[in-house]
Amino acid sequence: MFNSLRTVAAKLTRGSSGGQLAAQDHRTSEQSNPEQSSEAASAGEDDTLGSIHSFPPRSSASRDRSRPSSDGRRPIPRASTGFKSLPSGETASSSQAGNRSSNVGSKSLLDAGPRNSGVSSDTAYAAQHGQPGTPSRFYQGTEGSWMFLQSLQSSLVDESMSTSNVKSHQRLSQDAPPLATGSEQRDGRDKMEAEAQRQQQKHQRTSSDMRISLHEEATTSGQANAVDSPKDEGMSFNRPAAAHQHGSLDSTTSSSGTNAHSQRSSFAMERASLDANRSSLEMFPALPQHQTASGEAGNQNLEAMGRQMGLPKEMLNRYLRLAVVPDNTPLPMTMLSKLWRLSGQREAEGCANLLQQLGIMRVAFLYDGSAWALVDGAHLKHLQSLAWSGATGVHEELLQSYLGEQRELASVQDDGYFMQIVGHHLVAAKHMRDLKKLLTNAAWLESKLHSYGVASVVADYRRYLMCVNDDQVKLLLETVQMSVSSCMQHPELPTLRPQMVGRLMAAHHSSRVAAWLAQQQQQMRASSNITKALMPKTASLEQAGGLHRMVLRGHSGPIQKVLLAPGGTDVITASADGSARVWDMEIGDCVLLMEGHTAPLTDLAVANKGSVLVTSSADHTARVWTLDKGQCQAVLQGHTAAVNAVAVDVQGRFAVTASADATGRVWDLHSGQCAHVLRGHGAGAAGAGSLVAGAVWSVALTPDSRRVVTGSEDFTARVWDVVSGNCAHVLDGHTGWVVHVCTTADGLRCATASHDGTARIWKLVEGECEQVLQGHTGRVNSVKLCDVKHTAMTVSDDFTARVWDWSTGECRHVLQGHGGWLSDMALLPNASWAVTVSGDDLAVLWDLQEGKCCHVLEGHSAQANSVVLTRRGRFAITGSEDSTARVWDLHAPAQLDDQNHAGKVHTISVTPDGSTAVSVAADGCAMVWDVQSGRWRHTLKGHAGALHWACLASDGSTLLTIAADRMIKIWDCITGLCSATLPNHDGYRVKSFAASADCRLAVIVLFDSTVAVWDMGSMECICMLQSWGDRDAARVHSAGVNAAYLTPSGSRAVTVSGDYTARVWDVATAECKFVLRGHGDSISMGCLDSAGRRLLTVACDKTARVWDIRTGRSLAVLQHQQQLVRGCMAPHGHTVVTVTADHVAHLWDVRSGQVMHAFEGHKDEVTHVTFSRDSLWVATCSTDCTARLWSIQSSQLQGFFMADSSLTHCVFAGPPQQQDTLLVSGDNGSIHFLQL
Repeated sequence: MFNSLRTVAAKLTRGSSGGQLAAQDHRTSEQSNPEQSSEAASAGEDDTLGSIHSFPPRSSASRDRSRPSSDGRRPIPRASTGFKSLPSGETASSSQAGNRSSNVGSKSLLDAGPRNSGVSSDTAYAAQHGQPGTPSRFYQGTEGSWMFLQSLQSSLVDESMSTSNVKSHQRLSQDAPPLATGSEQRDGRDKMEAEAQRQQQKHQRTSSDMRISLHEEATTSGQANAVDSPKDEGMSFNRPAAAHQHGSLDSTTSSSGTNAHSQRSSFAMERASLDANRSSLEMFPALPQHQTASGEAGNQNLEAMGRQMGLPKEMLNRYLRLAVVPDNTPLPMTMLSKLWRLSGQREAEGCANLLQQLGIMRVAFLYDGSAWALVDGAHLKHLQSLAWSGATGVHEELLQSYLGEQRELASVQDDGYFMQIVGHHLVAAKHMRDLKKLLTNAAWLESKLHSYGVASVVADYRRYLMCVNDDQVKLLLETVQMSVSSCMQHPELPTLRPQMVGRLMAAHHSSRVAAWLAQQQQQMRASSNITKALMPKTASLEQAGGLHRMVLRGHSGPIQKVLLAPGGTDVITASADGSARVWDMEIGDCVLLMEGHTAPLTDLAVANKGSVLVTSSADHTARVWTLDKGQCQAVLQGHTAAVNAVAVDVQGRFAVTASADATGRVWDLHSGQCAHVLRGHGAGAAGAGSLVAGAVWSVALTPDSRRVVTGSEDFTARVWDVVSGNCAHVLDGHTGWVVHVCTTADGLRCATASHDGTARIWKLVEGECEQVLQGHTGRVNSVKLCDVKHTAMTVSDDFTARVWDWSTGECRHVLQGHGGWLSDMALLPNASWAVTVSGDDLAVLWDLQEGKCCHVLEGHSAQANSVVLTRRGRFAITGSEDSTARVWDLHAPAQLDDQNHAGKVHTISVTPDGSTAVSVAADGCAMVWDVQSGRWRHTLKGHAGALHWACLASDGSTLLTIAADRMIKIWDCITGLCSATLPNHDGYRVKSFAASADCRLAVIVLFDSTVAVWDMGSMECICMLQSWGDRDAARVHSAGVNAAYLTPSGSRAVTVSGDYTARVWDVATAECKFVLRGHGDSISMGCLDSAGRRLLTVACDKTARVWDIRTGRSLAVLQHQQQLVRGCMAPHGHTVVTVTADHVAHLWDVRSGQVMHAFEGHKDEVTHVTFSRDSLWVATCSTDCTARLWSIQSSQLQGFFMADSSLTHCVFAGPPQQQDTLLVSGDNGSIHFLQL
């Protein structure tokens, strides 16, 4: 309903001179306090996350709501590393930061309304916001359902077009840029609308029984601590909780008292531009122009002021009591009746209408008849300036009125105002203990999170920590910031509490935190929710209080580059999904989405003033964006091939692009025209429009913006004069591609990095090579320069980084330890620390004075591409191929944990008694686990390559592991020692592997379709079921063999093939017993029941079939509408689960051949599905980071778990009579032991 409120609030602020003043105040708030502005600019962004209490509360009124979130990842195997993370010293205390703004920019006052919890962060913005210049849509929060109030829009539009309102609109239009409409450029926030509209209906199906019962949780918690956060203006994605019985007008103002226009802290705060506010506030009726509070009224007594405004005497006290209301906050009549101590809403409505006639307040109505009011900004500013001594008592009285007969504030039913603003009133009334109860109540916190957004929750923490230095609340704030990404992705599930508990399992906590954890665990066990959170037995989630601070999810493709905005608190990411995003590090959410490119982004650059961003893309163009609203100002067209790099001058006047068409171009950013074409690289190498040998890979501007340096694959770099476009020097000397260039701070030198394994230092004025930095044994990918001690740093494909003295060419340190090529590095200005990122998925913090590794930053599940450091080096931000960016606190202590793989986990095997599990991964290791405790027993090392298969003997004593290189090892699981090895040998790699229950026999399929059965005792091949090159359809498969399986006894083998058939073989005689025909396309996989009697085959013809392998008879044909991905057969063989490409799991009854249930909920590829041993439960896991537990009897979701990365495999474990554990593995190497 906050959309409705956006419309209501729109009417209130627009029209009168007071409304005009309010808008101008908001627009010029940064200019109004230059001291705070300069202070915040120099205070250091490094305290943003580390010392959140040093900032004033963030305004819940002006933060833009465009915070998308999604998840995508593309994991790659990584080699083992040789790091030894040094123990960190005591955590550095956070330094004081500037007075940060409470006013976060928003599209409008109503844009700050409660967010839709049913829409993912990536998509929900659109569902909440109308296009600029058009009426916004409304949301009715009852039962969590969406309602778009067209009738109210039309009525308010008619009302708002009164004469005075039209005049006001004209006055405002003179000061604001025109709104984008039709085919004009649209605000970057509006680009999320189309996606939101597509997904909006999907989230309306949220079941009320899957929602947290706020009343139930509050009453069971007793004196439980709770999390309260006033609603953040920037979070309109989240659906108000089901407890809302009324629509909620979203506040776009600060709820932090009079500090409504303090220095803003990020570009997101500038989002409340005048035109954006007008686009939604226009729905409110205009106020009489002549009846706005005068600035001179403060010098008069109240009676005189009332007479001057024409205010009746009985209304004077009610007018004065409005001083406790936050700026730009829509007020429901329920709240006004309590504030004014009236008997009911009708009386409050009458008073509000009177104040509207006097120009003090605006009133608007929702289509359901409920009325909302907004106090005129000028009047409210005047009231707050009076510093009324009775304000504290009014705050206290309002809280008591809301509390009524309830024992806890968390039990108070939200009216669209109370939940989002209660923190403001509690601080003003000095009820810090009550606020802490809310800040530690996970149920209340999650309800608010889904109603009003992430920033609203964070703002309440900030309010509290500004007044009280409380380590417990600081830790919970960090935990919330780490957890909200998961919560926002799955708003239909009660996620926050289990996420918070799971992230506090490793640290040694104070008694208060330990008591809080115990209380939350007890409440989860006692919860009446049908769907339970599956809690890990060990600290397998990213833990709070450590290096990892938050994950920035939203991109659907690899992140190519991360950049820190000049303000220091916003991060900009460029992705292969064709978009750029701006993230607010204070809350960990996306505040701006910039789309328009039609191919992956390659680079981005921002002017130092922070107003202009330029992105480059493989679509042959670059685009110029404004960072206040994300509008595309110009498309720089002219290149005939991919634009590989871009640089912008410090003033944002021009940009230089480097392209694969062998040219660079200088662009006038004001006109969008090309000023110069820098030709010379690869001259004559190829025709125009082709990827010529002179493709330009990198570009750098000198600080004075007079010269530009380009690096090319023609083995040269060139120095150009920006003004004339002429080539000043050709820097010739490299014998490989020049892939990166940079300049010194004085602009007199540049460095070039080349694939010839060297970097070179050049004098720009003379065009001469000063030093050659030699030593790397692989390609050099990047180079950075620092004037402190003439420091240079290079990263290379040889898995090392090197630190140099660029004045002498001496190598000071070789930084070794990465297990993959190094792609990027970030260097502190004082050259004391650096962070490198690599293809081994890791980032590493180095001490450059000693040349030692300080911390290994583990968390990404794919190659890390880019890294940036904040100015003081407190935080590092990394971007990865897994589509996420991560924020790391480099001053936090490391939490060492060796109980994880160093690469993607491929499979998990469990003994029949359920006591022992073995996992194998891309790091080439197998790990043996105790299921009951979730603790690691042994790490089995010996393979040189990634492990894909493991078979555990039924007695748990023997383990077979095999790598793709055909090396097979037999292990003693009790001692962890290797007992035998079948060496790898020449030939095709392994495609499939399976073993009998006792691990005495194994069947191996190679990529040449050779199928052989081996005796693991003698390490000999006992029979060949199909030989290389044999394609006689009468005897063997006539196409490639995709997989093979052995029955538990090892007497029969089954192969599935691309020839549309499966074959059943007698192992003793190597004869084919049956050919299973019926599929119309290639069979991709199969599955046997526990007795080895029935076979499930899954084919590309959209069917699955069940066979009796004793007779070769088809038992069932399971027809699907979608392409099949995988399948699984229950141990008893009577039920089957198949997974289709739309991420739905289908449960089938084999006897009838009918679908029993469809298990829906996953948002991405389902990577594995399995049955419990008693065939009563099904577990699924997915790249959407969730594992889900389904009941076959009820067909309902019974349990869920949200991990930090894509999940790869799941299996039930525990005692055979009652399997009480679900093991789930991730592509980041983690193993989660989930208690059922």
